[in-house]
Amino acid sequence: MAEHFRTLYSERLSKPTEPFAAEVSAVLLGYAYPGNVRELKNIIERAVILTESSRIELRHLPQRVLSLGNRGSLPPTRPLEVVPGVDSLVDVEVRMIRQAMTRAHNVRTKRLDSWASVAISSCAACRNSA
Repeated sequence: MAEHFRTLYSERLSKPTEPFAAEVSAVLLGYAYPGNVRELKNIIERAVILTESSRIELRHLPQRVLSLGNRGSLPPTRPLEVVPGVDSLVDVEVRMIRQAMTRAHNVRTKRLDSWASVAISSCAACRNSA
């Protein structure tokens, strides 16, 4: 989504920019975006405006994004181990939900809670371990 906004604002502002470098992408991915998509759009628009060249660098991002103090960078995802014929789809989904919650440092939203409660309540094993 960030690349989409970079392209959009590059065109609108007639300022060609290169795709984000790995370090910029990592910081953008690690930020929590309390303002959701609107905040991401504003951050990318600001970066395009501030860059003097075609390369958006870390210094073009707001300090609140660079500090990552609100959540920190997320740890890498480990692949789930699935045993064919043993693990059910529900077992795999529950492990994925738990892994996502761990990665998000158990930060929950109303939408996530309602979705997760439906997913977990569909499985008796989940209800017993939750």
